[in-house]
Amino acid sequence: MAAKPAEVVERNYTHDNERLVETIRKEERQQKLYTTFAVNPNTFKPITGKPNVAQPSSADCDVALDKIKRANAVPKAHLAFPMTSAQEYGWDADKALPKGMFHAGRGMSEITSYMEEYFKHKSQTQATTDSAPKK
Repeated sequence: MAAKPAEVVERNYTHDNERLVETIRKEERQQKLYTTFAVNPNTFKPITGKPNVAQPSSADCDVALDKIKRANAVPKAHLAFPMTSAQEYGWDADKALPKGMFHAGRGMSEITSYMEEYFKHKSQTQATTDSAPKK
């Protein structure tokens, strides 16, 4: 038995156009126009001035320099409150803990003082045996 030939569906250009219009509308709903841009201080490279371009005013340079300094500052210096939950842990750490709370210092116990004396004695006896004339 022979297979029946498949029906050829004629292309409907009106439906194709409607699908395209619908796709474009969906994309436009998701688009956001950004007009404010920040300088990335990690990739910022100063460029020498060109002879046919006017130099920016010092006020503009000051504003740009302030933005760069603000971007490089610690979060507490330029934010009023922590933005993430991870920042909350150490936000007020300088107020809560005294300066030397976690500094233990170097102390001597009985064992360390004994071993220090032992090594001093050992180095002195080695120095005297090394300096003695050999026969």
